[in-house]
Amino acid sequence: GDTLTFTEHPPAINVTEIKWFKKIKISDKEKLYKLFVKNKFDKIKNKQAKKITYDAPSKGISIILSPDIMYNAHSNANFLLSDKDGIRFYTIANAINDLATKYKSQ
Repeated sequence: GDTLTFTEHPPAINVTEIKWFKKIKISDKEKLYKLFVKNKFDKIKNKQAKKITYDAPSKGISIILSPDIMYNAHSNANFLLSDKDGIRFYTIANAINDLATKYKSQ
């Protein structure tokens, strides 16, 4: 689809998540898709930490290509990324944040 779904979890206590949806331009969708491919999003893998950190802040990215094909990646203290995967993850996360900033005010 052409919809960007963005969920924010404010750091304040007792504040519920903020979730919104926006239809994005085809050109933005194509740029984001190319970024997913270039950064091999489907190959990003987490390693479980040896020690569990409760209430660890985290970021997650999901891409749903069809009802049967979905990819996820997370970054937090409990599910670590290698240096290479971390760079790829945050390249995509930053692009999504840029799109969210662009579309949130529209």
